[in-house]
Amino acid sequence: MKKLKLKPLNFFHVRKYFKDAPIETVVRIYSVTGGVPMYFRLFKGRDFEGELLKLAFSSTSILYEEPEFILREELGDVHRYYLILEAIALGKHRISEIAQFAGIETKDMPKYVNYPTLTGGAL
Repeated sequence: MKKLKLKPLNFFHVRKYFKDAPIETVVRIYSVTGGVPMYFRLFKGRDFEGELLKLAFSSTSILYEEPEFILREELGDVHRYYLILEAIALGKHRISEIAQFAGIETKDMPKYVNYPTLTGGAL
């Protein structure tokens, strides 16, 4: 069976959905959800910070494990990617340093860091 890939809605559609919310709140909701209806419809548009904490950082929330789920869907085994991101967060910027930290041979690093969805052109 073929998957139907829907594109996120643009900002103006999200603004229309939250027509009674302040524009600043709509910008915040859009910046967090990227226009994905499944995500932005979880917000009520009243208390962005409180809603975000409840929706994204509560272990019982639907969004709590969503980032890992998406990464697994796109990349398969994400353990090495997490190690690469951790290395970068710790200030390691050379490919050889990152590879050593992640336990990956330097020659194999392009396979991980050239993935466009992960890096957006970085490294």
